[in-house]
Amino acid sequence: MREDLLLKNYNMIHYNERIVSSLESLCTPLFNNFPITHFSYARGFPDGRFLLLSPSKNWQERWITTIPTIEGGNFQKEIWQAPLDKFSSYIWYNIIGSHFLNQHDPMAVINHEFRLSSMLDIFLRSENHVEVWSFGTKLEHMEASQLFQHYTDLFIYFCIYFKEKASSLINALNSAQHATFGEKVDLYTKREVLDDQKINKFLEEIQIKKLSFGVASEKCMITRQEVRCLAHLATGKSIKEVALLIRISPRTVESYIENLKNKTGCSRTTELINKILESNLSPILSYLRL
Repeated sequence: MREDLLLKNYNMIHYNERIVSSLESLCTPLFNNFPITHFSYARGFPDGRFLLLSPSKNWQERWITTIPTIEGGNFQKEIWQAPLDKFSSYIWYNIIGSHFLNQHDPMAVINHEFRLSSMLDIFLRSENHVEVWSFGTKLEHMEASQLFQHYTDLFIYFCIYFKEKASSLINALNSAQHATFGEKVDLYTKREVLDDQKINKFLEEIQIKKLSFGVASEKCMITRQEVRCLAHLATGKSIKEVALLIRISPRTVESYIENLKNKTGCSRTTELINKILESNLSPILSYLRL
């Protein structure tokens, strides 16, 4: 890292040292109730500025003085995949057994130095910046990785708590006091995204004629046309609008809906819509409408 940037970035390190007791206090419930040994909060900006706060002040200093950029790394790819204004998460494994993974990733090397075997990163991307909350555990607390997998929402709850309670600490810094990467960082370009033409071609090649539909043990087989109608109705479309979209008559749409009611035991269309939104097909509804 360039010497002028390093000197500038020490402002962030000194600021973190001044507030470390406040950060430790905010993280006390986290450290007392779970086998979590590391926490950090970061906010990155498109122009390469960032802030990084952590009660682990030695880790924070090492990170700021060592990482010249996140450009081209796995961390950046996860940021690209994060949806706007919604929380998303990713679990990193640095050590499996005695084997150290990601030896060529500077961030992973630092975490390995501090004996952090697995990490949970929670992202929140807005139009102006990206926020990242990181939770880490040491090798002797590998059971924490199970917490990361099964209780992600609980850690998101802590993120909301931390953002509220630490708002004065976060906002006390102006842009001139932020740290800066030595290289420009692209936080917003989503790469490897499929265009609609490729998606449509793929779906045409794997068309499914019948699908298993239902909740829990109450499942039945429905046709692709039936589920297409229901998937469009679930977005608020009228029967006439659905008929135009999939190029069939309104009477045929009504017939499909009646068939679905008979198959599922639903008496009303709204009940049928709620059932599909709670069913095994819910995650793929957007593709079933095509």
